[in-house]
Amino acid sequence: FEALGNSDESLNDLNSAIAKVSYRPELAFRARANYFVRMGNPQAAANDFKSAREANPRDADAWLGEARSLQQLSQIELAKIAINEYLKLKPQSSEAKELKEALSKT
Repeated sequence: FEALGNSDESLNDLNSAIAKVSYRPELAFRARANYFVRMGNPQAAANDFKSAREANPRDADAWLGEARSLQQLSQIELAKIAINEYLKLKPQSSEAKELKEALSKT
């Protein structure tokens, strides 16, 4: 989607995909969440990462994306919950352990 060059068109395409998807909707929500990350909108990103992990609670990338977005929004307690859920799915992730450590210092 980002290769399209027009962010409005990209967002419209992502919205359309979400409206139509019935198989693995978490992928469409995660794609739009990543779009919002690139556009500098952590609140919209957090909402879509949450929708992705609600569609598939075992989607580790959605948990991690939600944690990062919540950290940007200074919603530290919610970010801690999300990173702990991610670590349940990927306990060896050094990136997540670093984020968890950073969150514990705030």
